[in-house]
Amino acid sequence: MERGWTGLKSGGYSAGVKSASNAMGDGVSRACSVRSTCGVWRIYLSRRGIVKIILPPSPPSDGRLFKWSWIAEQRGSALTAGQRPAVPVREDEVPHTLHRLMVQIKQYFSGERSRLIVPYVLQEGTPFMRKVWECMRRIPFGDTSAYEDIAASAGSPRACRAVGNACAANPLPLIVPCHRVVGKRGLGGFSAGTKWKAFLLSIEAHRGRVPREGG
Repeated sequence: MERGWTGLKSGGYSAGVKSASNAMGDGVSRACSVRSTCGVWRIYLSRRGIVKIILPPSPPSDGRLFKWSWIAEQRGSALTAGQRPAVPVREDEVPHTLHRLMVQIKQYFSGERSRLIVPYVLQEGTPFMRKVWECMRRIPFGDTSAYEDIAASAGSPRACRAVGNACAANPLPLIVPCHRVVGKRGLGGFSAGTKWKAFLLSIEAHRGRVPREGG
């Protein structure tokens, strides 16, 4: 368990955590539900880093006003934690990696950061999906690539549909920026919906060089 997180309530909203050793395999130790100004984020962590991020249904109306915080935890197995009452979380029990992630997401939304630098683990996907995800990681902030270009970079120029499947299956949106993969004649799809994709592309398109890159 990671420790050392202070100042948890500065964001002005609340969160809950579920113990989830079996939620996504033996590597996951925490399944977190973080409440924010744009809804609930579902974030899964292992001892090595972030394993999966599920975005809220809608993006922030204004990324500069994005807020979040953490106040409660639901304890129990992955199957029963949601049926148990939330209890206060001690600050030394909150995963430090999650704190880093949420702080950096706020910085990214507000224009202070161009990428998220946190420990993460890609433990899902086929070998081809992993190649596609690595290609996505190399798309610069503010740029986009077509599905065809990613397919060629991954070594299978005709596998555009498989690239789309890899985008849909990406477990780490924002960390692996699949929103930067677009169609020749439009945005293309996105696992959290096209509103999120348009929001993410718009905040990147309207910014110049972002200075903050530290962890």
